[in-house]
Amino acid sequence: MKIFWLSAIILILSFTIVSGATTIGVSPGTMTFSKVLKGGYAEQYVQVSTNRIENISGHINIISDVSDWIHLEQNSSFFEFSVSNPLLAKIIITPPDDARTGNYTATIEFVTDRITSVTGGAGSAVRASAATRLNIEVVGEQLIGCSIGAYTIYSTEENEPIDFFAMILNTGNTRIKPKIELNFWDQLQQNLVLKYEFNAPEILPTTRGEASAKIPQKLPLGQYWADVTTPDCKSTELLTFSIVEKGAIVDEGKLNGIFVKPLFYVDDVVEITPVFANKGPRPVFAQFKGTLSFDGKVLQTLETDEFQVRPNQNHDFKIYYTPKKPGIYGVRGRVVYNQKLTYESSATFTALEITKMPNILSFWPLLIYLIILLLIIFLIAKIREELKKKR
Repeated sequence: MKIFWLSAIILILSFTIVSGATTIGVSPGTMTFSKVLKGGYAEQYVQVSTNRIENISGHINIISDVSDWIHLEQNSSFFEFSVSNPLLAKIIITPPDDARTGNYTATIEFVTDRITSVTGGAGSAVRASAATRLNIEVVGEQLIGCSIGAYTIYSTEENEPIDFFAMILNTGNTRIKPKIELNFWDQLQQNLVLKYEFNAPEILPTTRGEASAKIPQKLPLGQYWADVTTPDCKSTELLTFSIVEKGAIVDEGKLNGIFVKPLFYVDDVVEITPVFANKGPRPVFAQFKGTLSFDGKVLQTLETDEFQVRPNQNHDFKIYYTPKKPGIYGVRGRVVYNQKLTYESSATFTALEITKMPNILSFWPLLIYLIILLLIIFLIAKIREELKKKR
């Protein structure tokens, strides 16, 4: 019995010690820096977490033949973190101009300072550590590339600048200052009314940067469209905005899409549903206008009744069409609301040929002859059978 109780006490103490142990972890465990240019720059983030409630401090050890290329943001090798405040560290790679091209590896250890348990006591002061591995590829060729998104152009008052904004990610391995070209068109996108271009601030490889501009304008009141082109990023985008009177309310609407089932049969009734959303602060009167095409040719124009749509509400326009030929049909159009236009949207559907069933009435004479023939054969067989019995 004494041995039993002694074993139980040791087991309970073991669980207590284990549950009180401090652990840390690093994510990701492996980081790859591809095609880093000699004399260039690259960065990635790593997160270090712990189960410790109170703040703990620590330091990093870089184990590599190229440790002088590698550092944390602000060149700090010390850190503090806790379970509710994990460490998000930026690891920066800067190979020198005379670096040899090739592949390199490194290990970054995150090591805590001595941690003492709440109860204290002998043997309670320990360290915890975790590590991430770095794979680094150094090249001598410049690679230019980027991606751009979050395009935004704001409606503005008359004679006030047009505010433009975008985010650019440098996906190459050299510093860039991408040129952004804007062509402004009237509401019907027929007449070019303004041109503007500028260069974004310098963006380091693997990093994001903002591109913004205040574009002077003296345009009349109304709705306009802007073609935005960024050659370095091989990107184009179409945006819309309005010039309004000072203090005027700006209406904003969006055509969420044109929805239609993909398959029908010839002579079926096809329901086509453009869905409009009023995102502005006041009710608008909205109407869908578009075209229906077949085999690349316009069959007819589409125009719905005008409906009032309340703020933050959607409206489903309903259009019905009966296809007379098998094939692929296309619908495209936009919504006109309070003298403004949404972006254009499109959809397609396919009409299938109805397979005609054979007219069974045309087989009745043949069927009657066949029945009579079978009856004759049956009677002949019965007569022969009766004759054999009499013999």
